[in-house]
Amino acid sequence: MIRNIILVDDSDFKREDIKNDLLGIFPDTAIYEFCCVGDALLFMCIDNRDLIKDKPDEWLVVTDMCMPFREGEEILKDGGEEILCEMNRRHFKIPVVVASQDRIPESRINELQDAYPGMIGAVEHDTSVFNRPFYEKLLSGYR
Repeated sequence: MIRNIILVDDSDFKREDIKNDLLGIFPDTAIYEFCCVGDALLFMCIDNRDLIKDKPDEWLVVTDMCMPFREGEEILKDGGEEILCEMNRRHFKIPVVVASQDRIPESRINELQDAYPGMIGAVEHDTSVFNRPFYEKLLSGYR
């Protein structure tokens, strides 16, 4: 059962909307919110690594794909993929949902699942509509 959710999105409005949807599905869950990739990776891979690895069935990550992050001098826009790759590199076994404002083609979802096999799917998150049913469908086996 999911008890902890790591929510990563650089849009405050979208992050709040997703949080409300997730609390409707998992009302007694702690949600850790991050607006940047670096802080989320620090939380997961350094500060709480053992806790997450010891109880992977209690954790869920929901991340946007198009967040900026810095790699050397360059600023890249695929921060969500960076999160997936780092989770795979560290052998995390927790489920991940990608929440994107844009529709993600099935071929791209397959690529992301190759980057991190724990990715269970994507939600085209539109803040102008009620998105909870899409999350409920993806997460029905995790309640």
